Parts: sequence; structure tokens; C-alpha cells
Amino acid sequence: MTELAKLSSERLQDNLMDVTKLLDKHKLVATMMHSQKEPRHELVEALVLRQQLAELRTRLNKLHIADIAYILEAMPHEDRILIWQQIQPFNRGDVLLEISDSARPSLIAAMNEEQLKDALKGLAPDDLNLLAGDLSPDVLDHVRAGLTREDRKWMDTTLRYEQG
Repeated sequence: MTELAKLSSERLQDNLMDVTKLLDKHKLVATMMHSQKEPRHELVEALVLRQQLAELRTRLNKLHIADIAYILEAMPHEDRILIWQQIQPFNRGDVLLEISDSARPSLIAAMNEEQLKDALKGLAPDDLNLLAGDLSPDVLDHVRAGLTREDRKWMDTTLRYEQG
């Protein structure tokens, strides 16, 4: 293994460990807060949990898209969805491109139609074609409508070629 590959692998593992620790901390605090019954308990609990998620969000948003995809793939479903909800909407389309075909459907299913449309909004036609098989026809049509005429034509041509 080259020195660069070794450093990259170590970085990925460090990032995964950091996010896992933040998730574990979030779960511990949630459990502790939930078990306490004080005046204004629900308000304090919501505030503390929001703070925990903000810390997780800040950490995730400093990572490269490929690192985020790696972390998501390494997580069990419930944690994957919690992490996915913390990803900036403008990064979600790129993460969907990076993540494995087996993990992608669960992330798409975790979004409502508007969130999915927003996530796909800035993607190039070639990238949209890569995701087309995982998208509903309504979402795909909506995203296509937002493209230029030339990009729509390119997307249609390449989709027909890939299907044929």
C-alpha cells in the first residue's frame, strides 16, 4: 500500500470514528435526557438534542463528499438516516452519486419529493442519468424540466443509449 493510500485510509477511519463517537454521544444524551423528569424537561431535552445534532452536522459538513458516502455506508440503517438528515441539502445530490448502489435507495426513501428535487437540482445531466433508475418518473420529469433544452436532449439521448 502506498503512503498516500495508507494516509487516505487512516483519514477515512478517523472520520468514521469521529462521527461514530458523536452519534454515540447523541444517543447517550438522548437516553439520559429522556429518563429525567423535571419542570420544562421537554424544552431542555429538545435544546440539548438539537445542540448534539448541530455538532454532528458541523463535523459532517467539513468532510469531503466521498468521505461522507463512506461513513453512511458503514452505518446501520437507523444511524445512516440520522446522519443523512444532517447533510446539507446542496451536498445530497453529490453524496447520492458517490454512495453505493445498495445504500442509495434507503437515502432516497428518507427524503420527501421536494427534498429529493432540491438535492438533484444542481446535478449535470450525465449524473442525473446515473441516478435515474432509483428515481420516480415524477421526480425525474421535474428535474428534467429544470434543465436547458440542450441538456434535456443530451439526457434523453444518453438514457436511451444506456437502456438500449
